[in-house]
Amino acid sequence: MNFNLRIIKYKKLSPFLNMAIDEFFLLNNDGKTIILRFFGWEPPSISIGTFQKISELEIDYIKENNIPFVRRPTGGKGVYHDDELTYSIIIPKTHPIYELDIIESYKLISEVFIKSLNDFNINGKLTKKSGEIDGFCFSSQNYYEISVNGKKIIGSAQRRKKEGILQQGSIPFSIDYEKVKKIFKLLDVSRFSSLKEIKHDLKITDLEDSLIENFINFFNVDYKIDNLNEEELNSVNYLVLNKYSLDSWNLKGLY
Repeated sequence: MNFNLRIIKYKKLSPFLNMAIDEFFLLNNDGKTIILRFFGWEPPSISIGTFQKISELEIDYIKENNIPFVRRPTGGKGVYHDDELTYSIIIPKTHPIYELDIIESYKLISEVFIKSLNDFNINGKLTKKSGEIDGFCFSSQNYYEISVNGKKIIGSAQRRKKEGILQQGSIPFSIDYEKVKKIFKLLDVSRFSSLKEIKHDLKITDLEDSLIENFINFFNVDYKIDNLNEEELNSVNYLVLNKYSLDSWNLKGLY
């Protein structure tokens, strides 16, 4: 089958809109289009995994500081999204990657990120599983996520459905360690790092451009850079209003 790659470039959106877009694309792909999307968060927000317990977060602190949070359609642990490049990849079930298990598909996709880090002389390495110790995504390492100097630098989560694969990931450029400690009740922040701690002059747009080029080469298909059309936005906004902005979704597991 001939596939094509649709690229949606970096834009800051609300947490509810970001997650609704990704779910919409996963459930409504045409079977031949791979979607690569880069985005940010406005305002800075928390996302938590589909099955994560709210008790792993300091809810009183979050409410006092009016920090929005949203439950992702993917699994994994929580992330505080501020100064970062976030990505999502939607791969239809007809693509050969869908036939691979989760770990092998992670490995393939992670190699692209390592190549882009190498473009900026950042020596990324594939991680091994180190176990979950708290509610923060970057405190633990899973198979074939990415670390630099032994510290996790990119956190990703994947969801598979009959329509295809959705993989979402966070690439922090800087981290507010004190805020993260309070949100996720952390004692130890030694297991993770941010890109600007390694290369202080790296820009989000530069990494995005490198990733776009390397993913085009990786998939080796025709591509176009695009935005959502009006019909897609209408469907996405329906998901925002009826799922991602609701406590009934975001607080699931609290009771």
